Formats: sequence, structure tokens, C-alpha cells
Amino acid sequence: MHLYKNVQADSSRYLILADIADQYSRSNPDTTILLANQCAQWSEQHHFIRGQAHAYNRMGLGYWTKGNHIQALSNYQKSLPLCIQINDQAELGLCLNNIGLVYFDQRDYKSALKYFDKAFAAFGSVRKKDGLATTLNNMGLTHEMQDNPILALNYYQQALTLSQQIDYKVCIGQSLTNLGYININLKKYPEAISYLQKAQVIQEHINDQSTLTSTLLGLSQIYKDKKDYPASLEYAEKAADKAISVHIMYDAMAANQLLYEIYNEQKDYYNALRYYRQYKQFSDSLLTTEKSETISLIQTKLELTQTQKEVEELERDKKFQQTIMLFIGVGLAITILFFLLVVNHRRKLMAANKELSNAKTEIEKQASLLQKSNQAKDKIFSIVSHDIRSPLNALRSAIDLIETDLLSPEELKSIVSALNQRLSHASDITEELLHWSRSQMDVIEVNPVDVSIAELFQLKVDRFQQQAVEKQLTLAVTSTHTTLCVKADADMLKTILRNLLNNAIKFSSPGGTIRLHAEPYQTTETVAMVQISIADSGVGIHPENISRIFAQQGYTTTGTSGERGTGLGLGLCKEFVERNGGTIWVSSIPGEGTTFYFTLPAC
Repeated sequence: MHLYKNVQADSSRYLILADIADQYSRSNPDTTILLANQCAQWSEQHHFIRGQAHAYNRMGLGYWTKGNHIQALSNYQKSLPLCIQINDQAELGLCLNNIGLVYFDQRDYKSALKYFDKAFAAFGSVRKKDGLATTLNNMGLTHEMQDNPILALNYYQQALTLSQQIDYKVCIGQSLTNLGYININLKKYPEAISYLQKAQVIQEHINDQSTLTSTLLGLSQIYKDKKDYPASLEYAEKAADKAISVHIMYDAMAANQLLYEIYNEQKDYYNALRYYRQYKQFSDSLLTTEKSETISLIQTKLELTQTQKEVEELERDKKFQQTIMLFIGVGLAITILFFLLVVNHRRKLMAANKELSNAKTEIEKQASLLQKSNQAKDKIFSIVSHDIRSPLNALRSAIDLIETDLLSPEELKSIVSALNQRLSHASDITEELLHWSRSQMDVIEVNPVDVSIAELFQLKVDRFQQQAVEKQLTLAVTSTHTTLCVKADADMLKTILRNLLNNAIKFSSPGGTIRLHAEPYQTTETVAMVQISIADSGVGIHPENISRIFAQQGYTTTGTSGERGTGLGLGLCKEFVERNGGTIWVSSIPGEGTTFYFTLPAC
């Protein structure tokens, strides 16, 4: 009896130790792991299941804070069935929420929401408001990452209201930080600063270092955007120091990247280079760690899935036993068995219907893809049959004439010149079809290099000069920035300019001018951009056709001299510009001309 009382007293002491470990998870995760490990060892020796469940959960939380997802998931996997076994819904909710966070960090938002929903249900069954508030915050984060800011904002506000009701300061601080970030994304800086400064006060008071680093980073980003560099530097340096002190390497990397950007914008290249090197060290280290953990993490997830199945089977068995015990005393066993058979049959029927529905949806999807593929095939055959076969037929006819020896040198020279132009057109179309078909199969790789705009313009002017002269057009380079350079795939950039210049010549009348221009482009982004434009004085584009010209399925009309095209060029231009990190748009006035603009990152 005396020994039993001692074990009871020790059990309570180790549960308290697990709670103390939890309190250190945000300020000193190494201490959390140490204390939780002590609790786990004692609980295993004395077969104290509740202590094991709490200890593994806290140990996983400590590893998660340090960014070690494999160890975190492994410990949660141990805790999960134990929580079910002792029917500890509060601890089960915490474990499910923590697993959801691991999937969130892996960007598997569908799985994360699944576990957050289960955690919310578990917390709700015992009315644990602090757990509900925490889970609401995590649901909001997940929806925000899925580009659903309105839904995310609703979850954050619910979390803040609930945590304020119970004065749960950790969650109040998290909610304020989340509300601050979502207002940053909405460019509502005054509201964002207010939320983040309130969060900072609370997090410093309760020593919530892990969330405090995010708060400081948010404030630094705001002041950088507002060009208040002293304030931005102060917050970024604080964030870096705190992230390193508690081993939160992702925040440390983000802080050093922010410091690099601040100094770079101030043209303090010495400090910019210093922090860029530190940022790269963190980035390379984390990338190496992520690569080495990938296989182990997949295996751990598979084991967790198996554990989850076993847990669900355990829950079903427990519910079944409870049902039997409830009705066995009143002689309704036969009725219950019949009811369960009906329910099971209905469940199988619903599952079969669902599988049929999913199969139907997949068949319809494949049919749609096949239809698009057939349309693309028909378009290619149409282009090949007309635009490529015609110059080949002309070449064959010209060869037949030459073989007759009936042509004078002047006639021969004229035929060769005309034939060369048609074959150049066929070559361009063939190359365009090749790029387009590869883009449809999504096999094009982008290989950015430094490209001189002045050299590229000169190359294209030389290439199209004869074509322009034959149509009595003037090609003019109007740029005064002769040293401009862009970071882009050279072949893609040449294809973009070739298509735009072809179109400009095609839709210009004799006597017109085509202007090539480039200049620095000011944006709100941190990356410097260059704007390139091709302007003509041709027929222009009707407003109702503007929205159709960049369509992937193709849009084409004949030129001022009856020229034909594939209809794929502008769609290809749009895809190539966007793949290189830029944007393309058009301005046109019918009867006066058209200007195509596109941007690319500067060197």
C-alpha cells in the first residue's frame, strides 16, 4: 500500500514535469526535450501510460520547434495510440494538432487540415478552450497558405476572441501576429503595425521566443517597405539574434535575408554581402538537412498512417464494446446486431457509389484532356498542311525550273530571293511549333543567363531588316540605356522578340515605323526589372479581341499584305515571359498602332 502511494505521488510529479517541459517549448526547446525524456523514461519503467502519452507529445513539440520533423513525428506517433487507450481527449487533441503542424510545414495542407479538424473535434468534446483557440489559429494559417485570406481572417479573429475570454496569452500573441501578417499581405500597414506591436509586448512578457521572431520579422518587413531602414534594421537584427539563440534556423535564415535586402537597398554593399553570405549558409544547411531527412520523413509518415489506422480500429472496437455493454443487460443484442449489419451495408453501398462517382469524374476529366489533345493535333496538321507544305512545294517547283535551264540569271536571282523568304518563314513556323508542342507537354526548362538588350536588339534588327525593307517599313531602336541587361533564358527571349517583330511587320502598312525600346521598370517588388516594348504604327487591335490574343489555343488574323500565322506566337510569348518571372501586356488603338510591353528581371 505504501509503495502504491509513492507511485501515485511520483506519477503526479512527472505529469507536472511534462507540463513544465511544455512551457519551455517556445523559449528553450532543448530543455523541453530533456525534461520530457526524463518523464518518458520513468513512465515507461512504471507502466504509467498517461505519463508516456504526455512525455512523447512534449518531446515531439520540442523537436518540432527545432525544425526536426522526423523526430517530432516519431514521438507524436508514439503518443497518439496511448491517448486513445486512456481516452484523454485533451491530450489527443494536442497530439493531433501537433501532427497537423508537421504536415503544414511540409506544405501538405490537405493532410494538415484533416488533423486540425480532428484536433478541433477532440478539444470540443471536453470544451478545452485553449486547445480550440490554438487549432483555430492553425486552421487560419493553413487557409492563408491556400490563398484564402478571407476565411483565414475569420479563423484568426475567432481564435483571438476565444483566447481573450480565457486570458490565454500565448494564443493571444499568436493570433495578433497572424492578423498582423495577413494585413501586411493586404498592404494595410497601420493595422499590421498595431497588431504586431501588441503581439510583441505579450510575447516578450511571456518569453514566447519562437513566435516573437516571426513578429519581429513582420515589423522589419513593414518598415523596409516604408523605406524606414533604421527601424527595419533594428527589428531584423533582434529577430536574427533570438532565432539563433533558440535554434529556429528557418527564422534565422529569413532574418539574414531581410538584412541583406535592407543593406542592398541602401547601397551598403559591404554589409549586404556579409548578410547574404550568412543567409546562404543557413539556406544551404537547411536544404542539406531537408534532403537528408526526406526518405526518413516519408517512412515516418507511412508509419504514422499505419498507427492512425490502428488508432481508428481501436476507437471502433471501443465504441462497439461500449454499445454491446449498453444493451446487453436489456436483451437487445439481436436488434443491435441487425442494426449494425444494416449500417455496414449502407456504408459499403455509399462507398461503392462514391467510387463510381469518382470514376465518372476521372473519365470526364480524361475525355476533356483527350478533346484538347485532338484539337491541338488538328491545329498542328492544319499548319503543317498549309504553312509548311506551301514553301516546300514552291521549292520543288523552283528546282524543276532550274533543271530546265530556261531561266535567266535575273529570274533565277529573283526566284531564289523569294524562295529564301518563304523558307525562312517556314523555318520560323517550325521552330514556333516545336516550342509550342514542348510547352504543351511541360518539358521546357528555363536556363536564365545575362542577356544584353542592346546586342539582342541589334541581332533582331539585322534579322528582320530585309523583311522590313521589302514592305517599306523602318526598324528603329529608341533605347538610350545601352547597358541594360536582363536575366532570362536566351532562346526564349529570342523567340519572344521574333514573334513580336513578326507581328509588328505583319500588321504594318508601307511607310510605317516599328520601334524597339527598353528601360528600367519601377515596381513595388524587391527585384529590379527591365521593361521592353515593340511598337508599330499599324492597323491596331479591336478592344473585343484584346482578351483573346494571348490564348493558348491560338488566335490569328491575316496581315496587311495577306500574311498568315500559326496563331500560337502570342500565347507562347506570354508563357515564356511568365516562366522567366515577368509580365506581358498590350496597348492598342485601332487604326493607329499597337505596343506590346513585357518585363523581365534585371541582371
